[in-house]
Amino acid sequence: MSSASATLQGAVRSFCDDSDERNIDRVGHRRWILYPHLGKIGFGYAASAAGSFVTLQVFDKSNTEKTDADYILWPNKGYFPGSFFETTQAWSVSLNPDSYNLGRCKPTVKLTCLNNDKKWSFSSGDKDRNGKYFNIEKSNFGLPYCIIFKPDGITSFLFEKRFKVEIDGLVNKTGQSQKIEYEVEFFTLL
Repeated sequence: MSSASATLQGAVRSFCDDSDERNIDRVGHRRWILYPHLGKIGFGYAASAAGSFVTLQVFDKSNTEKTDADYILWPNKGYFPGSFFETTQAWSVSLNPDSYNLGRCKPTVKLTCLNNDKKWSFSSGDKDRNGKYFNIEKSNFGLPYCIIFKPDGITSFLFEKRFKVEIDGLVNKTGQSQKIEYEVEFFTLL
């Protein structure tokens, strides 16, 4: 990342956002940062007359503890600071391959704003990288199976701040149907 005003804090936010047109289909920087086997992470910063430069080092698997989480969320369930998540950001759910039969999963996603009952249903046809978007990404950016979805039409998390996520079409390791359901409430940091 380079710009005249790059900062380490801004870089971390940018890497976690990862919803620009070049990265939304995989949110790879975010998935590496949230990778449960990541033991070491590095950030570098350099400034010169040409601008500021930030780098991220995440290719590490030194955390050998078994991951007991069935999935990794962004934003996470429960309370989440709205200042760390823009209305144009993609949501992501990375599935733990130790918990799911990834070859049999065919996820569908529903998102509901609990403040006004607005609903989104995502399908493979939702490919507007600047609007409503949906993708299943299966390469090894951290966990190898990521459900990525982005709603359109949200203008602010001040009034539209409570959301319910429902993901159907999942199959666990024993072959049983599985559903993920959780709520997110964005709040304002003072």
